[in-house]
Amino acid sequence: MAFKDITFTQGQKLSSTQLNNLTGNFAEIAEAPETAGHTSSDPFFRGRAVKSCYIIGEGGISTIVYDEGISSVTYTGKEYTINFTIPYTTASYCHNHQGQKEGGIEGRNYNMMCKTKTTSSITLYSRISDSGNTNDVNTKYIWFLGYATDGI
Repeated sequence: MAFKDITFTQGQKLSSTQLNNLTGNFAEIAEAPETAGHTSSDPFFRGRAVKSCYIIGEGGISTIVYDEGISSVTYTGKEYTINFTIPYTTASYCHNHQGQKEGGIEGRNYNMMCKTKTTSSITLYSRISDSGNTNDVNTKYIWFLGYATDGI
């Protein structure tokens, strides 16, 4: 449904058509901008997470608990490639990712890193980042959010 410009006058009793259009407008604004039928002139929330997933890794992909705008996730030896259903228009999108290491020695510095990103996917890996140590490690959980910074 396309966004509909609606005007009201003070004290006006709203018809069911006006209420349905108003409800449709809220739904349209909340949808991701890449949703089919969404035109560039329609308003939407810029910067909202339009691609996201939560993965239980445990040395591979055990379960994709939740995903939005993600077509698949592949695991290739301690790297996770997250593929997007609809590519971004630029590789300059903003992303946030976090992870939790699987087992290992407590107290070691752990980082989730971006190896590569394109308009259609991002590849993440995890590593122990103590001084002078860049060992890669298995990841137990991964949270990923991709944000459109301008358009989609």
